[in-house]
Amino acid sequence: MTVCQSFNAKSLIYWLAPVLCVVAFFAVASAEDLPRLVLNDGKIVSARFLSFGEEQISYTDDESNLVQSVPIKSVVRWGNLANPITVDQLLLTDGSILIGRITRVTRDAFVVETDLWGELTIPRSSLLGAVWRLPTDPTEQWKLRDKITSGGDSDGLILKNGDVLEGKLLSGSLQIFKLLTATGPVEVKTQAVAAWQRKTRRIKAIPKGVICGLSDGTQLFATKLRVDDRIHANLGCGFVVGSLLGIRPADERLVSYLRPTKSDVVYLSDLEPIGYKHIPFLKMDWPWQADRNALRGPLSSAGGMYYAKGLGMHSTARLAFQLENQFEEFQAEVCLDDSAGQNGSVVFRVFTFGEPQKWEETYKSPVVRGGELPRAVRVPLNGATRLALVVDFADRGDVLDRANWLGARVVGN
Repeated sequence: MTVCQSFNAKSLIYWLAPVLCVVAFFAVASAEDLPRLVLNDGKIVSARFLSFGEEQISYTDDESNLVQSVPIKSVVRWGNLANPITVDQLLLTDGSILIGRITRVTRDAFVVETDLWGELTIPRSSLLGAVWRLPTDPTEQWKLRDKITSGGDSDGLILKNGDVLEGKLLSGSLQIFKLLTATGPVEVKTQAVAAWQRKTRRIKAIPKGVICGLSDGTQLFATKLRVDDRIHANLGCGFVVGSLLGIRPADERLVSYLRPTKSDVVYLSDLEPIGYKHIPFLKMDWPWQADRNALRGPLSSAGGMYYAKGLGMHSTARLAFQLENQFEEFQAEVCLDDSAGQNGSVVFRVFTFGEPQKWEETYKSPVVRGGELPRAVRVPLNGATRLALVVDFADRGDVLDRANWLGARVVGN
């Protein structure tokens, strides 16, 4: 008998089994790594983005590996935000963030070199501010951007040490900023500056459009958006951007996040609550946060996935809302914030108030611990007029109980 003859089917399985296991592992891992498409009906699909138009979004469904399309009106969101951390950022009055390298500042505009759009000249009237150097801590990064986007009391430069040098920014280069202060003109070395803020306010949210996040941290608040062989966006502030020829958004996986803005999805973070109560385990009080975690940093889940919408709370706390319209369902994903690491443990509860006229518990999670992936929550509202979200501590008191209600929303009015 030859060696080849003795290598039978059983031997083949024996040698191939480890290889097949490895292949299966990476196949599962790659499937889990695909961004998730969340639909109005609560369905969640692992999907690879292909294109976005006026009527529909196209993607490859991970289950069937076939090209699928769904109407934009049925989409809550696709994917997750990418956090911009390494290059200059221009913060626009509609909420958009453009990423690039600011090369020149004039009295009327900022000039920025970008890999995606080429050279852009953005009028100051479209800007809230600019960021050159972010803190290393993600929470402090988002706090700095929030400080600028909330609108300053005066024009000025925010220095790396946190001080604000008030005055009108006259010009700037890669070496020097020229600022007109109350005591006269001054020059400031670029290396000493973290950001610039303008005395203005962010314009109202676009009533109908889409928010598009890109892999470099760019965020586009667009009244019109088309993504196919190029990216073209009419921004809410009136500025228009179009990607350079030769850049293929789907092939290069440039798009990381899409969220249509529409009236039939209402995020609780956009509403004023009718009541909030926090019961400290010891003495420290924790306020609730809209679209931020309990530390006022970015909402995130295990693995550092960032979320634009949601509520941050700390155990033990109760947050209640009045529902002005008849909504069909409350939806969210719950987890402990990634900043808690493997620590913390809470129980999430949902209460509704309707017929009969009393509060009823309509959802209770098992114990949720730090490092776990988000779990979906769907609660029929059945005509409820009020909704309350509760976070209770579980093990080890309230240590690092930074609870997130990701994408907390009511749908179907």
